[in-house]
Amino acid sequence: MNRNRIHIIAPLAVAALVLIAAGSPSAQEPVSQEEALQQANREMAKELFRLRAELEAARAALKKAQRPLFSMYDFLPALAAEGKDVPERVAKQLKEGKVTTTGEARGVALKHYMKERGGFGANQSIRAASLFPLAASIEDFADSGDLIWEIRIEGVLGTNGVHQIILINARTGAVRSMLPPFDENRPERLKIEAP
Repeated sequence: MNRNRIHIIAPLAVAALVLIAAGSPSAQEPVSQEEALQQANREMAKELFRLRAELEAARAALKKAQRPLFSMYDFLPALAAEGKDVPERVAKQLKEGKVTTTGEARGVALKHYMKERGGFGANQSIRAASLFPLAASIEDFADSGDLIWEIRIEGVLGTNGVHQIILINARTGAVRSMLPPFDENRPERLKIEAP
């Protein structure tokens, strides 16, 4: 049998089975191949539209039911999402603290950085990277459970990389720089002092 005939006969056989199963003209009534194919196409189109409508309804329900997935220890994405998923204890700590917003945290970090480094370069940017609870107390900085803002000073315009990571206690406003200062003679290197 010719392969072309198989490609033509197979869809027609399927169409005939669909018509018989759907209760369309009975097997005793003569139906031309073209009519059978047209009827099968109509039935398949109806089924596809029904399935598409079900899929769209399921997508809408899923989108409505889904909540954004945030890290259980980084609350910054939840704050960025208009605070919808910020746990009550976190919102309370922020409300009662000294550094309550990302804008305030960036401002505190910028003042600290400028005092520490003597300025802020045109090739630098500042961004809030994280807001997390501290797992253990750090003397003269934070108690266990305090919320900590992580602010990064980063290079732009060909000076990519992190220039400084600044941690700010949201409750007290205490500030710590994480990276040592740059070597004045070689600004591309950090000055590491021996203990």
